[in-house]
Amino acid sequence: MDFSNVLKKHQPEVLQTMTETVAAENMIGAGESVLVGVSGGVDSVVLLFCLVELAEEIGIRRLGVAHLNHGIRGAAAEQDRQFVRALADEYGLDCYSQAVDVKHRARRDRLSLEAAARQARYGFLEKTADGEGFHKIATAHHADDNAEQVLMNVIRGSGPAGLAGIPPMREDRIIRPLIRVSRAAIEALAREKNLSFTFDYTNDDTAFLRNRVRHRLMPLLQKEYNPNIKAGLNKMAQVFQAEEDWHKAYLSGIYENMRLSTADDKIVVSAPALKKQPLAVRRRLIKKMLRNLQGHGRRISFDHVEAVIDCLSKSRHFSLDLPGGIVMAGEEDRLTAKLSSSESKNSSDHPPAFFYRIFDHSPKDAVLPIPEIHQRLEFSVLPAAAVEEPLTGRGDTTFFDADSLSCPLFVRNVRPGDHFTPLGMRGTQKIKDYFINNKIPRRQRVLCPVLLAGDVIIWLAGHRMAEDAKITSGTRTVLKAELVPG
Repeated sequence: MDFSNVLKKHQPEVLQTMTETVAAENMIGAGESVLVGVSGGVDSVVLLFCLVELAEEIGIRRLGVAHLNHGIRGAAAEQDRQFVRALADEYGLDCYSQAVDVKHRARRDRLSLEAAARQARYGFLEKTADGEGFHKIATAHHADDNAEQVLMNVIRGSGPAGLAGIPPMREDRIIRPLIRVSRAAIEALAREKNLSFTFDYTNDDTAFLRNRVRHRLMPLLQKEYNPNIKAGLNKMAQVFQAEEDWHKAYLSGIYENMRLSTADDKIVVSAPALKKQPLAVRRRLIKKMLRNLQGHGRRISFDHVEAVIDCLSKSRHFSLDLPGGIVMAGEEDRLTAKLSSSESKNSSDHPPAFFYRIFDHSPKDAVLPIPEIHQRLEFSVLPAAAVEEPLTGRGDTTFFDADSLSCPLFVRNVRPGDHFTPLGMRGTQKIKDYFINNKIPRRQRVLCPVLLAGDVIIWLAGHRMAEDAKITSGTRTVLKAELVPG
């Protein structure tokens, strides 16, 4: 998309930088809808202002506002909610809000207050976006946040992934349009446009590590060591982000070649193939193995990975207990990562989330790996005359009228509230009801990918295609889709 006219029209630094970032990172496609996380603070208020200003030029079809009360600040939090709702009304936007007890969640899940708040916040944003049909979720992270995050990760002894900081875009859905904009520039725009916003006193509470870094460590480093340290940290993060993107692509092929088998609760790889890799690659492959098993990499530290490497180098037979109920076992020429029975049961109910975007303009021959569920989707475009199979709409293979598909297409988990129109039926049916009526086991339900054309579910992969985009007598081009293990 050519944003040159937008840049000429909008001169303020924040708008220019944000527009360049949205274009460079391909954050928002034409016609997409965006849910904006708004706390009421200056950062999120400016983010909302900028997106409203640029919506027409960028091609945003619809904006919405989401606000979460973390249950920490009492009456002040209720005032924030009322402020955000009034702000949304001022812009003529829908506002979605919810209250949660973050302190309770932190105790229940044995998390820090910050971690529990983050999980609650993103869970609320994802659920709202799913239920209300938003393509993207915008948060107000900016360049100062990124510099602070990198510095916090340095303090914690993070590896390269931590030094990459906050990604501009995550899972093709969470976007950070202000990630290249400084806090000073955001505050300057708020003053220039006379924007009202709220203040959160917890941002000054130095009991939290981020606030200590922001109010104590960063000013000290700026004064005593490097006045441009924030710019330096952001530049370093961009370098490491590019390195991480390259590493992921590079390691994917190596990992697949050394993987021997995968089950819901177990991954087995070739120990000799792993051991012949350089140390840096071994570390990343072991972390990838554990992340694929759990669906996340939380609680797995550098020391845990080093313990596995040490055992591999000293013995062909060993057993090592890791956090999250993981057992790493060496057996002859195999390395096995296995979940304990209790962890396996829990993980089967909560598989790792996935969200992929394909075919921005038109369908074509392609393969989409979905490593989170150890399956892949294979697509091929055919003339309608080449289709001879009976088109029942059931099973692992199905066919669509390629010309009728509204691109881009999306592949993701089944989500609460999802509904579709099964082939041959009228009206919509909740996918949950479809699973129950057809006696689909729970494990299959949570691993089932859905294919969407725009906002419409057109295939419950492996089970049933939808009435939408079906082949008709007028179909000229067909998109064949297959769900394949591995």
